[in-house]
Amino acid sequence: MTWRRPSACRIETRLDACLEFLSTPPTSVETSLDAARKSARATMRRRISEREAVRTLEAEDEFERDRR
Repeated sequence: MTWRRPSACRIETRLDACLEFLSTPPTSVETSLDAARKSARATMRRRISEREAVRTLEAEDEFERDRR
């Protein structure tokens, strides 16, 4: 396979652009969006755990009632 100079240059340019993008620090908007996402995920996890705790308690209550 032979490489042509123009296509190789385009690939190098793309790689340089990707590296530049990855090395750019996040903006304040991106940082605040990340913080909002993390907060929302934490809230959802907490709500899910609370629901699971309630279900567990209800199941234990049912078990005790059935046992009697």
